[in-house]
Amino acid sequence: MTGNSPNSRVVLVFHFQDLERMGLVDAASGEARLRVNDRLVAIHSVRGQLVQAVRTPPGLFATEVQPQSFGLGLSLNLLLVTFEERELAARGAA
Repeated sequence: MTGNSPNSRVVLVFHFQDLERMGLVDAASGEARLRVNDRLVAIHSVRGQLVQAVRTPPGLFATEVQPQSFGLGLSLNLLLVTFEERELAARGAA
């Protein structure tokens, strides 16, 4: 009853330079700070305008976070993050 049963799915591709600019890359390891189970709240344009808000509940949560490409100089270039809806736990469940 509390497992992952996605009904909605959004796949976003991030450029590592953008993630670095937002402080979402660990300086020591070079890894993105986005993790599985992170929640997607909204999508905004580059000008800061709201494109889509994510209704919570049920919410969309990262189920896969994978580097996808290397750019010039063999540095990580793109990060693919899959967000999916998951079932709500029964009331009183811990």
